[in-house]
Amino acid sequence: TYSIEQTFAEGDEFKFIFNDTSWTWEMGEGEDGLIHQGGNIKVTTAGTYVVTLDMAHGSYPTYTMTAK
Repeated sequence: TYSIEQTFAEGDEFKFIFNDTSWTWEMGEGEDGLIHQGGNIKVTTAGTYVVTLDMAHGSYPTYTMTAK
């Protein structure tokens, strides 16, 4: 499980990337949650959030965004 506190503006977008030199291994939004090479995750409400990525479920990673 990985967490970060991040401030977002309304309309910001992000993905999870697993190395800092290439986008070959990244995860974004899919129809059923996070998927490899999924779409950008869109922020609908500006604010500071704790974003947590949970990789404990193998092929089914999840994330949460909790407003501070």
